[in-house]
Amino acid sequence: MTRHDGTVVHVTAAGTTAVDPDGLGAAAARLRAAAERLDAAVTDLATATYEVATLPGTPETAALDHALRDVRTAWYAPHRLADDFRALADGLLRAAQGYAGAESDVARVARAGLGVAGGVVAAAGPATVPLLLSTGAVWVVDQVLRDWVRAVLLRTQGGPPPLEATLDGLRSVPARLLDGPGTADAVTFLAGALAAGLPPWARGGRPVPDLARLAGGWFPARPPVVVPLVGPLLHRRVRDLGDALDLVVTTYGHGRTGVPEATITVQRLPRADGTATWVVAIPGTQSAGLTGPSPTHNGTNAHLVAGRPDAMSQAVLAAMAGAGVGRDEPVLLVGHSQGGMVAATVAAAGGYAVRAVVTAGSPDVPRILPPGVAHVALVNDKDGVPALDGEPDSRRGGADLVVVDGRDRPEVPFAAHGVHGYVRTAQAADAALADAPPDDRVRRALADVLGGASAGGRATTTQWVATTPAPLVPAPTPGPVLGPASAPGRAPVLGPLPVLGPPPVGPPPALGPPPVVSRAS
Repeated sequence: MTRHDGTVVHVTAAGTTAVDPDGLGAAAARLRAAAERLDAAVTDLATATYEVATLPGTPETAALDHALRDVRTAWYAPHRLADDFRALADGLLRAAQGYAGAESDVARVARAGLGVAGGVVAAAGPATVPLLLSTGAVWVVDQVLRDWVRAVLLRTQGGPPPLEATLDGLRSVPARLLDGPGTADAVTFLAGALAAGLPPWARGGRPVPDLARLAGGWFPARPPVVVPLVGPLLHRRVRDLGDALDLVVTTYGHGRTGVPEATITVQRLPRADGTATWVVAIPGTQSAGLTGPSPTHNGTNAHLVAGRPDAMSQAVLAAMAGAGVGRDEPVLLVGHSQGGMVAATVAAAGGYAVRAVVTAGSPDVPRILPPGVAHVALVNDKDGVPALDGEPDSRRGGADLVVVDGRDRPEVPFAAHGVHGYVRTAQAADAALADAPPDDRVRRALADVLGGASAGGRATTTQWVATTPAPLVPAPTPGPVLGPASAPGRAPVLGPLPVLGPPPVGPPPALGPPPVVSRAS
């Protein structure tokens, strides 16, 4: 079951609506309390009616008896209002449970059934490929029929001809296959088919993490080397979530040349008292392979989904140490796609005073954030990437603030996953936070990092590049080593050693083999 304790903000073409499950529960409790007081009023009215009946028969007594009977039988009678309040309280509790991400038994059984169906298809042998293709064809036909029915109903209200509307909808069918629910179903089905061949000891009941663990074992993470780019980056100070996502844009090099893959952007926000706060921006997947010189590849995705140590999380820790982030200085981690999973993994490792994690279009990772770390999840409900973990729930389990952007349905697959679109989603989150109370958990966490920093001076932004070089192979020697280096023969050549920068204060968080931080000479 997905647990969610925060606020869900839905962004549509009509505006922004926010739902607080805790607030709904509190309102339901107040409605029930009011219903109990109305029940007491019903008893008091019955007692008063009995007392009036014992009084002498006068015009005043008759008028009072008539008024009491009207109150007890009218549409606004206390017992009717009490019933309405209880029904409304029940509805609010059901809504709170729905927005809290509580999954129904039917949804869980349906996803489990998809995995089983995938396994059955995989067991079909030579018929596997035709069955998979026919399944996709049936899904497309289902979408077309839905469009046709919708168009017929709209035609009665002056809509376009059904055939024309259905043909226009065909362009968006591939994008619909790749939105949140469609991607989750397809991934679960295919993962079930692939996981059918796993040995029993490798099956944990969830095919996506099971396959991720297997792939991570085939392609273990290599320790990264992290070096700074030459010179600081000129970038405006991060003041809100929109600015933070705009800082992530710089990690992709949009609008700039010479920005390699796996670039991590770190901004230092000085304070008037000499301390500083930090914003760390992390890019998403930039390489389709499972391994390679850049750690932003799909092998890192497999490690993150499986909960294994990964190279990119180690690289972020190395970049933070190289930039001079203090262990007790407030930090905001923000990442897009894979970068959001890395941000959550780095925060869960501890070792730094992370106040908030912002994930944009990111699947969940099996990591638990430490107490006191706020989580803001930005999700486009037409973006299928957050559902690549096999979970269609776009409300992101455990997040304090979830912004679900449903304004557009792009016709190009994966267009909703673009980082620039999530900048706009972050701006919608800023608008929602502006209406939140001052003691809101997310507002307080962001204020710890971004608030009150303007008086301390100019922000400094640096960028760090991570690579995962192949292991060095010792060169063959012409003969045995006979003595010191000046003696005939030579020792195996291991290649040049990187120049280590000053180590951070205190031990680094344990995420696997320690990364190497190199500084430009």
